[in-house]
Amino acid sequence: MITKSRLLKSVIAVFVATLAVGCSSSRNPALNSAHQGDIIAYDIRGPDSISGDTQYSAFAIFDDNTEEDFTNALTWQSDDNSIVFFLGDYPGLAFVAGTGDVTIHAYEMPIVGDKSINVSP
Repeated sequence: MITKSRLLKSVIAVFVATLAVGCSSSRNPALNSAHQGDIIAYDIRGPDSISGDTQYSAFAIFDDNTEEDFTNALTWQSDDNSIVFFLGDYPGLAFVAGTGDVTIHAYEMPIVGDKSINVSP
């Protein structure tokens, strides 16, 4: 048998959970930014072809068509670390390990910026 106290606790738990979900947002607010708009994309900027370690930048594109440099705020990754890899202490710095075509990514989920590059000797 459910007591009034247990029922009240259940109702409060459901209310709090509903309130938390209702207050959450699918928006991706600017990380450490004074900008108030929503981020709609990350644009990775830098050369399409490299032969040595290269610094890339990532800009957040907001819903009002403004942009802001987010290079240091995002996580950087390569599709193939045997060609290009990133180290967390050096945001956007692509370290060359091999040659070939690779896609690099800068992201703060759920938004991901991509750039295809070619690495030659």
